[in-house]
Amino acid sequence: MALRTIVIYVFTLAIVRLGSRRLLSKPSAFDVIVAIMVGSIMSRAINGTAPFVPTMLAGIVLVVMHWLLAALALRMHWVSATVKGTRIPLIRKGMVLQEGMREASITDDDLAEALRLQIHDDDPSKVEVAYMERSGQISVIPRRT
Repeated sequence: MALRTIVIYVFTLAIVRLGSRRLLSKPSAFDVIVAIMVGSIMSRAINGTAPFVPTMLAGIVLVVMHWLLAALALRMHWVSATVKGTRIPLIRKGMVLQEGMREASITDDDLAEALRLQIHDDDPSKVEVAYMERSGQISVIPRRT
C-alpha cells in the first residue's frame, strides 16, 4: 500500500500539474468538485478497492474533462455561466436587492460584514454596487462622493 501511495501521489500530481493548473490556483466550485472527485478516485487505487491502471485512467479522463470544460468556458459565455455560475447583484445604487439576497442566501448580517471589511462602513447607501461573485465572495464598489 505504501508503494501504491507513492505511485498515485506522483501520478496525480503530474496529471493535475499538466492537465489542470486551475485546481492549483484560487478554485471555484467547479474546480473544488473536480479536486474532490480526483482525490476520491485516486484513493481507490491506493487502498486497492479498484483496479490500479483503470483507476489511473479514470483520473486522467476526469482531469481532461475539466480542462476541456474550462477551455469551452473561456470561449463560450453560456458554458461559463452554466459550469461556473454567474454573479448575483446584492446592492445597486445604495439599495439592497432582496431578490439577490435570497438567491445568494445572504443575510443582512453577512452583507453588513462584507461592507465593513471592504469599505469600513456597513451602510448600503454608500455602495454603488455589490455582487455575490461566482467564487462565493462578495465584491463591493463604493459610491463616489
